[in-house]
Amino acid sequence: MICDYYCFVKEDFEKIDKRNHLNVQQEYAAGIAVAIWCDIKKQKVENDQGKSIDVAGKKIHICSSIDCFLGCYTLLRANGAYTTETPEDQKKIEHWYQYVDILRAMDVVSVEDLDSQECMYRLNKRYFGKEVFVKTIKKGFSLICSLEELISKGNIKKMCAQHSIDVKDKMIISERIKICEDSLGKREVRFFVEDAQIKNASRYILDGLPHHVAGKFYDKAKEVTERICEGFPGNYVLDLGEYEVDGHKQVDVIEFNPISVSSVYVNNSIFSEKTAQIKACYDEYGFGYEWCLLAMKDKDFIIKERNGMHKYCVDNVLYGI
Repeated sequence: MICDYYCFVKEDFEKIDKRNHLNVQQEYAAGIAVAIWCDIKKQKVENDQGKSIDVAGKKIHICSSIDCFLGCYTLLRANGAYTTETPEDQKKIEHWYQYVDILRAMDVVSVEDLDSQECMYRLNKRYFGKEVFVKTIKKGFSLICSLEELISKGNIKKMCAQHSIDVKDKMIISERIKICEDSLGKREVRFFVEDAQIKNASRYILDGLPHHVAGKFYDKAKEVTERICEGFPGNYVLDLGEYEVDGHKQVDVIEFNPISVSSVYVNNSIFSEKTAQIKACYDEYGFGYEWCLLAMKDKDFIIKERNGMHKYCVDNVLYGI
């Protein structure tokens, strides 16, 4: 990400371990002297030495949890800074289905919509007798169940009460898909997109397992980023998965996520600057820049196999950006 600073939130660091992606990112940002802190409780913006810093007119990338993003954003804007992602951007990304077509059937409804005969007719026509995946647009709740279980009024009321879901909150309902698997696990890939350009990609792996991403995922990601509707933010995270339909495998969009609050897997990176210190590690393993730094410090981080099955090159082709 091209910016002046990467901002971390002190409240987040009260509850994370050293291999949490935020901690890994903060160490790398500090090493290249671009780490700053937001203290939401004290309403302070500080440098890595704990001194107040003037951020007026600076472009800042927030690295935070979902819960802390708005507080950090508000504090930075109050101090005259600009951010690579805004709450308005995040709202558009949460409603990604309005900007891109996907292959599988999907509906967006509120809890109160389930009382509508028109809604029930549409859902029954698509999903009757099938398992569905349900996820609230506001992060925090998901489940897999049959359509019949979902639309049971008793279950709906219980679900809303247990997870603080308002009857007007929107949910994404789609037919459950079974993600294909290989020696690395589920064939899901996370792409970091900056200024509408693919920057890097990783399988859903948080330990130091060297791997390449199959070319078919890059092809699909390129197609999606080029065809996405006008008005969508340029910075985001794109998750793709490979699943089987009627005996045919296909790669499609799983979801989009805001870039400031998304987990960074081992081949992902939010940084633009590659230091000389991590060059050899990057050239050998292809990890994200921040993960290379962790690999150099933690001898137990890199693992060469998983369950004795992992093949380093998934389909014998390395597609790089």
